[in-house]
Amino acid sequence: MPHLATLPATPNSIALTNLSCLPLMPPGTHTSVSYTAPDNPSAKAKADVIYGRIQDAGMSGFALGLTWKDLEPSKGNLNVSELAYVMHILGSIGYHSIVNIGAIDTDTVAVPADLGDPSNPDRLRPGLAWNGTEVVQRYSMLLAQAVPMIIANGGAHFGVGNEVDATLEQLPPQSAIEYALFAYIARYIARNMTGGQDTSLLSVGVTLTFGGLSSQRVRSSEWFQYLSLEELTDAIPVTYYPLQGNFSVEDPSVVVAANLA
Repeated sequence: MPHLATLPATPNSIALTNLSCLPLMPPGTHTSVSYTAPDNPSAKAKADVIYGRIQDAGMSGFALGLTWKDLEPSKGNLNVSELAYVMHILGSIGYHSIVNIGAIDTDTVAVPADLGDPSNPDRLRPGLAWNGTEVVQRYSMLLAQAVPMIIANGGAHFGVGNEVDATLEQLPPQSAIEYALFAYIARYIARNMTGGQDTSLLSVGVTLTFGGLSSQRVRSSEWFQYLSLEELTDAIPVTYYPLQGNFSVEDPSVVVAANLA
């Protein structure tokens, strides 16, 4: 098991905050959904009706999934206006949002074009490291614009990556560890920002798949040992889709449960 002392020093001494001190959401059960409007007009109409029913049933949160590449497709072309628009709507409704702006999105390295390997979309540009200066400084510019507006509009969790186990399992072990350190540095930066927002209100971490978190292979990997340290990650959201091979929904009676303690 790695220890915080083995991690690279941050620019200033980090003030560690135990998860129990984070007022993430009010006590109780919270129901959140992630919604993307279908392109087909008739499908959209049906989806809107179903989404309205979910709202009427007491939905209290929203899962917003974006990638770093979505907001900065190319170097210097960082635009968070769409994020600001959506967060304003979610905040005005009173939702507690989970916002993922992933540098990894499942099986894709979702970084700006100049940072990616043009010959392999699952890798950084040769010569770059996840925890290297160039990658960290660029992502910190995104954090500086995104984090304050997320907090101001009721965001409860910020994700540095989505379903990262799908990519990290395929990376050389050292590169996977470097990503874990990148997530640690991003958390440090996000939680130590100024600008009038109380950053202790926002948890920061990465999302894993249910299958990955259930896997002994993943849970015994060194990169996972880093990410599971309380000093590195406030929370680890998990995605689980009870779907059959054809993407139809499983019957509730066969939805699996697992002890992930």
